Amino acid sequence: MLLCIKCKSPINLEENNLMCSKCFHKYPIVDGVGVLVSDPTKHLKFIQDKIEIKKEWYIGNQTLSYDTGPYKVHLQKRISYVQNVIETYLKNNGIKKNILDLGCGDGANLRWLSKYSQDIWATDYNLFRLRRAKKITDEMKISAKFFLVDILNLPFENNSFDIIFFNHVIEHINNDLFALENIYRITKKGGIVIVGTPNEGALMWKFAYAIEPRVKKKTDHVNFYTSKSLSNLVLKAGFKIKHIEYMGWGIPSWSLDRIIRKYKIIDDIFEHIGKRVFKNQATSLYMILEK
Repeated sequence: MLLCIKCKSPINLEENNLMCSKCFHKYPIVDGVGVLVSDPTKHLKFIQDKIEIKKEWYIGNQTLSYDTGPYKVHLQKRISYVQNVIETYLKNNGIKKNILDLGCGDGANLRWLSKYSQDIWATDYNLFRLRRAKKITDEMKISAKFFLVDILNLPFENNSFDIIFFNHVIEHINNDLFALENIYRITKKGGIVIVGTPNEGALMWKFAYAIEPRVKKKTDHVNFYTSKSLSNLVLKAGFKIKHIEYMGWGIPSWSLDRIIRKYKIIDDIFEHIGKRVFKNQATSLYMILEK
């Protein structure tokens, strides 16, 4: 399933390296993470430079945000929705499927994704986060394969994965169409891709950034989608859209929103009203795509 970045030939495991079967290029394994990028030294320096500019964004503990952060109620709703999507897919297509968490970060979602497959793969471009994810899954005795990759040059064969979870990653990628075309290539025929992203192109959240531009500067988002703009993109990449889910409604002030939505009753009220009155102004979008 793994391919050499340089010549696209199969890769084999040899001692503590991954080696191409054709050109014999070696890829290191660091703390259980396969480093499958063309120039590891250059890539790691690029990430280190990013960390120095926006340290918290690149190394802050994502798992804590799921467990105790101000949006933990909303994040649990996201998880529940994705779990239902996966369970429905497995019920209709058989349970022996593989899953790729593409952009796994600290591995917070691997804690529940792992119950749906014995064949879990996890990738990210940040070695710091991948090492943390590996440590977390090892402690929980979750078996997963970890790789540092460039999403624009994915080291996987065509038609490799049944389910790809692509959660809040695409908004960070300049060449988003090329990334989706790469993902289409590695998705099996009949497989699904679950794409989650902020709905930051919506008027309400454009306004929130306008009144608090410092919040925008803390992120590295480069794309600000609406359901329409993202739909056009995924269709161009070749996917069929099975469903679009709008999730999370709040107050268009990042400072105030994070204070009040930590309370479940308030988040539930916003959800109830938002779905009926302001559907297109949701904070999050999920698209279920099929190849």
